[in-house]
Amino acid sequence: MRHVLRHTGKLLLSLAISAALVALLLHLTAGPGNAQLPELPAVLRRTASPGIAAYAALLILGALLRAWRFRLLLAAGTTTPPPPFGLIALVTAVRNMAVDLLPARLGELSYVALLNRGCRVAAERCFSSLSVSFVCDLLALVALIVLLALRQAATGATALPLGALLLGLSIPVALITAAVFGGVRPVARLLRALPARLTAWLHLARLLDFLTRLADAIAAAARSGVLVPVLALSLCVRLTKYTGLFLLYRGVTAASFPDLHAASFTQVMLALIGGEAGASLAIPTFMGFGTYEAGSLIALAWSGFAAAASTLAMLAVHIWSQSVDYLIGGAALIAFLYTARRAPSVRSLSASSSPHMPTDARTKDEDDDKRCPPLALAATLMLLLALASATSIWLLRARAARQAGATQAPPPGAPVAAPPADVVASTQQLTALLHGFVVWCSNRDGNHELYRMDLPGRAMSRLTRNPHVDTMPRLSPDGTRVVFVRSQLPWVSQRNERLWDVYVLDLATGAERLVARSGYSPTWTADGTAVLFERDGSSVVSHTLSTGDERVLFRAADAGLPADTTLQTPSVSAAGDRLATTLRGSRRATAVITHDGTVHRIGGGCQIAWGPGDAYLYDVDHGGRGENAIYRIDPATWRLTPWLDLPGAYSHEYFPRVSPDGQWLVLGAAAEGHEHDTADYEIFLWRIGSPPASAARLTFHTGNDCWPDVWINPTPH
Repeated sequence: MRHVLRHTGKLLLSLAISAALVALLLHLTAGPGNAQLPELPAVLRRTASPGIAAYAALLILGALLRAWRFRLLLAAGTTTPPPPFGLIALVTAVRNMAVDLLPARLGELSYVALLNRGCRVAAERCFSSLSVSFVCDLLALVALIVLLALRQAATGATALPLGALLLGLSIPVALITAAVFGGVRPVARLLRALPARLTAWLHLARLLDFLTRLADAIAAAARSGVLVPVLALSLCVRLTKYTGLFLLYRGVTAASFPDLHAASFTQVMLALIGGEAGASLAIPTFMGFGTYEAGSLIALAWSGFAAAASTLAMLAVHIWSQSVDYLIGGAALIAFLYTARRAPSVRSLSASSSPHMPTDARTKDEDDDKRCPPLALAATLMLLLALASATSIWLLRARAARQAGATQAPPPGAPVAAPPADVVASTQQLTALLHGFVVWCSNRDGNHELYRMDLPGRAMSRLTRNPHVDTMPRLSPDGTRVVFVRSQLPWVSQRNERLWDVYVLDLATGAERLVARSGYSPTWTADGTAVLFERDGSSVVSHTLSTGDERVLFRAADAGLPADTTLQTPSVSAAGDRLATTLRGSRRATAVITHDGTVHRIGGGCQIAWGPGDAYLYDVDHGGRGENAIYRIDPATWRLTPWLDLPGAYSHEYFPRVSPDGQWLVLGAAAEGHEHDTADYEIFLWRIGSPPASAARLTFHTGNDCWPDVWINPTPH
């Protein structure tokens, strides 16, 4: 019991130190400028599945390469065959799992324990193969850093960080190599030179005998000629390991940290090496948490990346890597416990003939075998629990991925070859007396950009040219400017509300101005002096254009809404005292939130907005011919009244927007499909109060047209 309590106390201590270090890092890197960073659960949820899968596949490949290397070393200098490759591969996978569990890489000893107790390999063979492979790992790391430095020099970039790292590693690697290959026997001789009374008092006889056998085993490995292939395998192991971690890093940062995602290969490698170095320190942390993040943070900060984002990203990389390591390692441990008992015992001749081998070894081995089934059963139950947890997490991730929208940009489509003549005629007739224009987003030229159509002539022009997604245009009250959002990556689904920045475009000059980072779904205040937008899904922010001042107008938490609630497509009343928004989360609804936090739930639709002068609201809800229809809402009774349901094939309505004069409604409608940024929506213009069949179709293109807005000149010339 005392033994159990002591180890439990050490485990709790390591957990506490890791938690304290991680909390300290997050606290030191937090600040007002980092409020837009995603939370850790969101980062884990958004991690790209291919990155996780690639890491797992390369982890297994690396374990097989390590097992091949261990088997070469175990067979070196002896006629006794090593254990079967399958058993060594299982031991290697368990070693990979346990190596970071204890500080200073003490988890490496799991390799010795499993081979010695499970496969009856002599201890000196276990330690010699482990120590030689450790030295080769270090030499391979030095070689990898040299290759990175040469790559940097070839591109003309500075290799100073790599040079400093190489200089710092060279001396300890040289000392460790000398100690392993030339220091064991001198230590044994030095101990033998001590007075016999002193060696007996210190009980050094068994240690001296072991050190002698260990020195012989290392020397035999050096003479056997396996060091060159072992070193080559070590380099392959390093390349496999860091390639897997690099792909996992890319998967973590792709959707959450665009700046870190753009980091060079060398910068990422420095962070990964720094993290491994930190986790190897003799600091009692659990699975290296805290020390790994600190080491990688130093490397990324040296490269100029933000500390807060770097810490969060590398913490996510660490969590995912440990999750995969322990899932694979746990499965390997179960398989080893069930198979090692039936494997033949393997001992070197020196071990079997040693006078220090206990006479009751067979009895003790049989007792171990008797204890093995309960241990295997307990480990099996733990693995099943881990698999159930992993499955649950994967299902939640799959659901989140479906909700996150398309993973790549849609095809641009093509113009409709021959639009129906009667449709074109009715459009021309409806717009003949209008003086104004419509703006919207379209991917018709291969990328989502903003477009303008002048009325009445329907002349079309392209407003933006950028390799990233430009969408959600909203016209200022005077019709001179457009506020819109631009994705932080070349492609971001509109379901992802975080990776966007808010811009304002001057229609007269074409000049663009970055207004705010990490904003989404923008609109204007009634006087046009400020833009409003959603940030992090949980708040609505007002940004004054003349001063750049920002203030939060509404928060989901202030209204007592659940923590997972997001405020989508926010529309603030002209008076600024009420927010119309779509609530997403545990319960979906359109709602109006007042400044005192009162929530008036209206319906189950979306894209709710205030009409001119706050006289009414309108939104998209179910019940139309194409599933959707546009509804008008009385703000006194919250009653929904059907307003527009287009006849014909295009009757899946979305993106409604009323003109400032309250006479026109512009919208998008699809014949099939639903996704905002991939379905074939067409833009329609409807005179409010006229028959739905009189709505004019403005676009004729099979690409994606979405988020229109309209401005009609009240005093045409």
